[in-house]
Amino acid sequence: MNTFKSPEKSCPYCHSAAEFDFSIHERQYHQCKSCDLIFKGNLQIEAEEDLVQYYQHGYFSEYANDQLSGSRNFIYSHILDLIERETAVGKVLDVGCGCGFFLKEARNRGWDVAGVDPSEESIAYADKLLGANIARKGTLEDLSQEEVYDVITMIDALGFSSAPWADLEIVRSLLKPGGLLFLRCSNGLLHSTILKMSIKLKMDDFINNLLVFHKYPLTPRVIRRLLGDYGFSIVFIKNAMPSDGDFFDRLLKKTIGVAVNALYFISSGRIIIGPSLEVIARKA
Repeated sequence: MNTFKSPEKSCPYCHSAAEFDFSIHERQYHQCKSCDLIFKGNLQIEAEEDLVQYYQHGYFSEYANDQLSGSRNFIYSHILDLIERETAVGKVLDVGCGCGFFLKEARNRGWDVAGVDPSEESIAYADKLLGANIARKGTLEDLSQEEVYDVITMIDALGFSSAPWADLEIVRSLLKPGGLLFLRCSNGLLHSTILKMSIKLKMDDFINNLLVFHKYPLTPRVIRRLLGDYGFSIVFIKNAMPSDGDFFDRLLKKTIGVAVNALYFISSGRIIIGPSLEVIARKA
């Protein structure tokens, strides 16, 4: 356990003071006092080209099996159900589309689909699954501003970004007036709270590997701030449907899901403590 606390830092988003919050796997995280952004505080901000290089060449080998196993397919169907309650079938862009399984499900429902992902291997797989030129290799910055969409999805993608606020600015420019943005991401509020409790109980060596921390562990509060700042009106922020697993994994996740959703409804949506979040927002 690393008990060293690095000094106060400036928030990379709003530039307010940010205090040391926790450390895990030799990475230190700070939390902004103003906007609630949690960010890596003891590392230099990675150069954009270095981050893209990782996604181009390393991401597929670490994370593709989660898609290829089929364990996330029912989540994709669930996401489309949520979107289709808010808007008619139209043109959808999936940012961080990976191997293309969400786009395949969307196309089966009649959506005009497109995707973008920096991973060369993921796009090669998506080409086989969907046909060429449906998904393209690159980032949001590589997309033409002349193409606009009814819906843009970012499924477990925004927390990996080198600057989530910059991505949201581009997303807004690519959406039609009244278009929808769907986000799914880990709940940084829950994961950081569990970690800090486990440190006090001296259980962090066991707990660490069960928690998820990307460059920006996003919380409900900072999501509201970012979306509001970039011209989105929030339809909802709530606990996300958990991913699949073996019998005991499903049983544990179902038990947790019942508990956190009960708190969500009892609090009229004010208490959002599920492991992951799902968000729909509309371009104002």
